[in-house]
Amino acid sequence: MTWTGVGPRRSGLSTSLAAAAPIEPLQWWDEGVRQGFDRSTIVFALLIVAGLLLMTVAAVLGKMVSEKRRRRAWLKKQLGTLDELLRENERRLQLLDVHAMDYLSALSPDATRKLTLAKDIIHALQQLRLRLERLYASDELPALIAAEELVSKPLSMKRDMTTSLYGSKELPALFHNQWAPTLDECFQVVGAEITAASQSASLLSFSKKDRGTIADLHAAGIRYLNEQGRRLTQTFRRTFRRDEGEDR
Repeated sequence: MTWTGVGPRRSGLSTSLAAAAPIEPLQWWDEGVRQGFDRSTIVFALLIVAGLLLMTVAAVLGKMVSEKRRRRAWLKKQLGTLDELLRENERRLQLLDVHAMDYLSALSPDATRKLTLAKDIIHALQQLRLRLERLYASDELPALIAAEELVSKPLSMKRDMTTSLYGSKELPALFHNQWAPTLDECFQVVGAEITAASQSASLLSFSKKDRGTIADLHAAGIRYLNEQGRRLTQTFRRTFRRDEGEDR
């Protein structure tokens, strides 16, 4: 009775332990799989975020490179235009300035102011070219942006001597599309007064011996010349040929 009663209880306990023992390893396996899956998901998500960030950075850098290339090409074109403008007007000023000094006392105040203004404009353009060349050489996007802003602003001129000649009158704010027309206007006024002063002094008679001065005035682009109070045609060569024929 005693062994019989104990036997079934031991057998039942063994059966319970045998049934309960496999449960713990299965739970550990499921937990490990779950943790591994979570880590893989996190790593995958991080890779996606990193890829998106790299794509964004690449897009921004590509846009910056394109913008830099565009602005650099624009500035190079502006420098070429400015160089051409300076070469032409420096040449014209040199031709006129020699004769203006000969007749300086005979020039009107307006012509003197125009001559000084032309010199100030050319000097300011030379300084502008130097600044733009430095910005172009830096090859940085902020520098290229600054160069574009500099060109869009009115020309910065030293106003000491020019202001004293102009008195209280404000100097014109010259934007880039006004540089060439303003210089041409100054040269036309000065050239016309040189012609008038030379005629009044009887130093220029439009004869063959005066062709050097005539050629300088023509090379400076003076479109109208006065001869005995009459306005000549716009093309100076036609006037010169006519005068040459009269001398014969």
